[in-house]
Amino acid sequence: MAEEIEAGAAAMADEVWAWCEKANAFGRTVTVKVKFADFQIVTRSRSFPSAIARHEALRQASITLVRTVLPATKGIRLLGVTVSNFDSDADAKVLPLFSG
Repeated sequence: MAEEIEAGAAAMADEVWAWCEKANAFGRTVTVKVKFADFQIVTRSRSFPSAIARHEALRQASITLVRTVLPATKGIRLLGVTVSNFDSDADAKVLPLFSG
């Protein structure tokens, strides 16, 4: 079961990476959220000194974070991976789209 959950985290990291590349937005913080069968939610995150610039780094961070809640003693209903804490350069590129 742990291998399936780790594979799920890696697959979600792949989807997040695809979005990051498309949006040209790379963050410094990776967060994994796990919702268990009893609806208890556990969140784990890690911030890096600079933006995550490699796909494999995001995958590895996601797997490492999900391993902190394994082995799961109860079923997992939902697993999520996000990136946040974007570089200010990326924010500067996004903000002008919303200026009048």
